[in-house]
Amino acid sequence: MVQLSVEDEGPGISKEYHQRIFQRFGGVPGAAQVRGGSGLGLSISREFITAQGGQLWVESQPGAGSCFTFTLPAAS
Repeated sequence: MVQLSVEDEGPGISKEYHQRIFQRFGGVPGAAQVRGGSGLGLSISREFITAQGGQLWVESQPGAGSCFTFTLPAAS
């Protein structure tokens, strides 16, 4: 597997919303209005990565930023 992580220094995401942000039109209450997100990007990304045999997840907590990581099978 190949693994890639992307980290930010944003406001972070409470654990209670970690699964919700990957649902269509899901997100963190109040965040979409500030950033203008549609709630589709992470859902589409997870569906694509899962279809290729990989995984996508987030590690985050309020005030500490977020780390999004995904894996994909390495080419043989």
